[in-house]
Amino acid sequence: MGRPAGAATPVPADVAAALEREVPRLHADRADAVARTEAELAAALPDGPYWRLRALGTRPRSRRRGLGGAVLSPVLARCDAEGVPAALVAPAWAIVRFARGLGFEVTQATRSADGQLPLWVAVRPPGVPMPEL
Repeated sequence: MGRPAGAATPVPADVAAALEREVPRLHADRADAVARTEAELAAALPDGPYWRLRALGTRPRSRRRGLGGAVLSPVLARCDAEGVPAALVAPAWAIVRFARGLGFEVTQATRSADGQLPLWVAVRPPGVPMPEL
């Protein structure tokens, strides 16, 4: 007998470990720092309309296969079609390296409002050619 309709898929061990490690940083005691950081970052993001990429992740064993680029490709194509930039805020240099491969350029390097987290703002202007995936 299979899983009942609507039942949650079990969380793989590597994802469970990542959640256990990362979720405590999202507790309410950081809400003020998150809000202050967002306010400070607003000035570094593009003026006018833009798409902000908030979250994309792959399991470590699935990286470097083009999956992230494949997921973002239609989003970036839509940005190009609408003539608007895409922007992201990366908390790790590995994300910046990935984004640069898709045509993003770092426009600001900073830290979270409480100084705990390095952050890079990266923007991709519309019309940047996509790499072959």
